[in-house]
Amino acid sequence: MNLVVTRLNTIGDHLRKRRLDLGLLQREVAKEIGVTKCTIQYWETNRVTPALRFRSKIAIFLGYEYNADSKYESSGEKVRAYRERLGLSRKRLASLIGTDRSNITGWETEKHQPTLKSLDLIAKFLVAAQDKCDAILEES
Repeated sequence: MNLVVTRLNTIGDHLRKRRLDLGLLQREVAKEIGVTKCTIQYWETNRVTPALRFRSKIAIFLGYEYNADSKYESSGEKVRAYRERLGLSRKRLASLIGTDRSNITGWETEKHQPTLKSLDLIAKFLVAAQDKCDAILEES
């Protein structure tokens, strides 16, 4: 039975369409993203939603441009956008910049504002994240 998707509602739908448009096999896409062929099958059939850590490579495969500065106004939104773009959990980001996960949550949801020391850590993270995002986009 041939599956015909009339609407592209999920990441899996977009992946399948892009793969077919490019004439690629699932194993070729899997290699590019760094997963198994079965994982691509599960994503395309919407059996499994891609984990956060794969979202940046999926976005690159789909050809989405990324410019967090143009889309987000607040520093909390920027932190969240870059964190997700890099495939980091709040816990992992907190570990990388030397703070607690609850601080990251508070900043992203703007329930509280970071201290001056934390603002410096965030600024350093955002600069490093932008450099990493630029490098990822140049590789594709």
